[in-house]
Amino acid sequence: SLPAAYSHLYLCIAGELAAVICIYDPLRKEAADAVRALHACGIDKVVMMTGDNRKTAEAVAAQVGVDEVYAEVLPEDKAAFIRAEKAAGRRKVIMIGDGVNDSPALSEADAGIAISTGAAIAREIADITIASEDLFELVTLRRLSTELMARIHRNYRFIVSFNF
Repeated sequence: SLPAAYSHLYLCIAGELAAVICIYDPLRKEAADAVRALHACGIDKVVMMTGDNRKTAEAVAAQVGVDEVYAEVLPEDKAAFIRAEKAAGRRKVIMIGDGVNDSPALSEADAGIAISTGAAIAREIADITIASEDLFELVTLRRLSTELMARIHRNYRFIVSFNF
């Protein structure tokens, strides 16, 4: 039996199984560490939405450590998920994607982040495009944005105090 992360294609000739084609897309080696680092810097819910089949998606999610996994998802389902999270009271909803099918959700999110090697439409719609495929760029982006907002608040308090 093959690991669950394999996708299987079956070839039958005249009703008889002739071949099983197995396709395995290996995980990025930094994926699990990047998800842990995102949790460590304050991201409380990491969700994986994919068009892949449920068995494959669940196997990948277990290896990476995401909080929730949704499989066999259509592009409009991704956008609806973003809207539902906002309606449920999430302060900020961030979508990270690289394909044409991610475009509706990227536009619905408070911050849409595209991967530079992804589809042109995803890069065009996204608010931010990261230049690297290294998932730790997301952690760096989170840290930079946190520091930037802290600096803005410090400067604002100083200016208000000075003017007062």
